[in-house]
Amino acid sequence: MDIKRRVLQLLGRAGMTPSEAKFYLTAHRNPKLTIKDLQMKSGLSRASAYRAYENLKELGLITSSQENWRKNVETVSLRTVAEKLAKEQRRLRKVELELQSMGDLMGLTAFSHIEDPVEIITDQNLIKEKAFKILHKDWEHFVCYGSPERLIDVIGEDEEKDWVKRRYKMGKSVDAVMTEVGDYVNYILPTCERDLRNVKICLDKENQDYCSYIFDDEVVVWHKDKNLGNRAIVIKDPLIARMQKNMFQETWNK
Repeated sequence: MDIKRRVLQLLGRAGMTPSEAKFYLTAHRNPKLTIKDLQMKSGLSRASAYRAYENLKELGLITSSQENWRKNVETVSLRTVAEKLAKEQRRLRKVELELQSMGDLMGLTAFSHIEDPVEIITDQNLIKEKAFKILHKDWEHFVCYGSPERLIDVIGEDEEKDWVKRRYKMGKSVDAVMTEVGDYVNYILPTCERDLRNVKICLDKENQDYCSYIFDDEVVVWHKDKNLGNRAIVIKDPLIARMQKNMFQETWNK
């Protein structure tokens, strides 16, 4: 197979229409021609050539002179096309993962009577703000399940230490099942009694990318994802919160 045909195939697999791929490759091999010249060289109809030009320009894959947009058409390099495609693939992968996550959450809250049972917070300042707002909820005891290492990744170690101090001063206690033992766990274990914290260790590699706070009638999942970044997933449905508490209690009793 010759190079031209292979490049056209690859551009098609990358998402270009046959007309766009043919126009791009013709412009790439014949820089600074007019659209009309490129139309004639590519064998495309006038309408197809102009449509391909507009689409490729919108994608940032071709440029033309500012004085006359019909003249001096040039393309970005194939390497740049590859880089743009790779960036777009990463973006789409992130969207895909987010949609999968949202699908799981929608399934979890499918029968909720609350209009917006799930809130996802991604802004780091708002994540921290949410953490400290929890302290002013109407509860005296809450339960925690997951990895404290991920918790400090999401909230911040200094913020978490400050949060614990405030919780202790307010007389609010916690039962915690920790699925991972790392530096932060080793730091807090000696002070559990002082900090009103009851701890059980249950090593679980499948549940080490998040830490859940279950309190009052709400659940907050502090989640660190390599693709999606840091998130606070707030589940506001009291029924789901009660279910999570029951599941926690079963684990705690075991």
